[in-house]
Amino acid sequence: MPGNYGPIDLTLDEARAALANGLTIQFDIADILLTAKLKAEYGELTPAPIV
Repeated sequence: MPGNYGPIDLTLDEARAALANGLTIQFDIADILLTAKLKAEYGELTPAPIV
């Protein structure tokens, strides 16, 4: 359906609530990934130089 595809905009709190019943390791990984995603979206994440 047109208009139903694309990124899902979740806040960190919404993601935490959705993962509240999951395994601890899944929560920890999701927290790391979502934090990085939000930092990238707000321009707070910069790529490391390739050495």
